[in-house]
Amino acid sequence: MTRQLLDVLAYKASEFHGSHDRWPNTLDELVTYVGISNLSNDAWGGVFFFKKPDDVSHPGKIWSYGKDKSPGGRFMEKDVSVEFGVSSNRTTTSRR
Repeated sequence: MTRQLLDVLAYKASEFHGSHDRWPNTLDELVTYVGISNLSNDAWGGVFFFKKPDDVSHPGKIWSYGKDKSPGGRFMEKDVSVEFGVSSNRTTTSRR
């Protein structure tokens, strides 16, 4: 469930960029745009984090620290993230 939500949010961040000619500044701004009244925690009860793209060479990122609720982790405790941004005038997303 967390992976799917991150994918949707990354897609919507790109959509926001297309509509507003800028990236959302915060996760709250993105969530409001998407129409989610209350973003729940990830599948493990942790919070989501957001970093907007700096420029064309530094993508944005939305992530969760995963099951262990701390950075990094291995196997099932690994962080869940999706990157988004502009590269060669097209929006891209990548999963980690």
